[in-house]
Amino acid sequence: MTRTRPLVAGVSIGNWAITAGTLGWFFEDAGGRVALGSNAHVFADDPLTPSSEEKRIVQPGRADHGRVPEDVVGTYLWHQPLEGSMCTLSNAVAGLLNGVSSLLGRKTRFELSLVEKARIDFGVAEPTVDHEIRLHTAEDCEGFVGLGFAGSDQASFFCKAEHIEAAGWSPVDKEIEAVTVGDQIHKVGRTTEYTTGRVMDDSAYGRVSYGGASYVEFDDVILTTTMLEGGDSGSSGWTSIAVVR
Repeated sequence: MTRTRPLVAGVSIGNWAITAGTLGWFFEDAGGRVALGSNAHVFADDPLTPSSEEKRIVQPGRADHGRVPEDVVGTYLWHQPLEGSMCTLSNAVAGLLNGVSSLLGRKTRFELSLVEKARIDFGVAEPTVDHEIRLHTAEDCEGFVGLGFAGSDQASFFCKAEHIEAAGWSPVDKEIEAVTVGDQIHKVGRTTEYTTGRVMDDSAYGRVSYGGASYVEFDDVILTTTMLEGGDSGSSGWTSIAVVR
């Protein structure tokens, strides 16, 4: 995807330390500060940590030949650290201890204690270039549902708009809408551009890998039919999109 100025949602973007994701939408906090919004794993160099050492946000993303400093469009501001991570080594240790306990004839069981499950993969950046509050290749979009953050060849996950708002960020100029099983969701993303899908579960649980042996457990997220591929992370979901024909 090419360089887009003024900056709009639905295009390739990313922290300089990663490959590329999608600029989902523009968000504002309680004080009216407007920020770029996407996934934490798009705007932070490591979404499992509380901040990001690399602050530069480029459009297009690095995988799409974005360069520093000419393509810097923003500065990392904040992300919700992804909690509930656990690795296979921890599982193996617990399994080994339980095996030894069983051989010794003991009833003691070892279990891993997890923190509260995540509900959003979300981060914001301060824009440093001109931007327009609109969606790439769309005349209009209504009913903000949430942000896509993971997918496979069988299904996709969206974190809910209500949980993003609860974290202190609301979509600029748009209303939030909840969806239920069977509803249609629309999105525009960096890789697959405009796609639609159906809600299969409106309060799903899922585990998402964030590299290596680490994964994060999510709860109360939206599960849809296939809508996302690599690079579509951060795409905003809507109840309707009027696509430019």
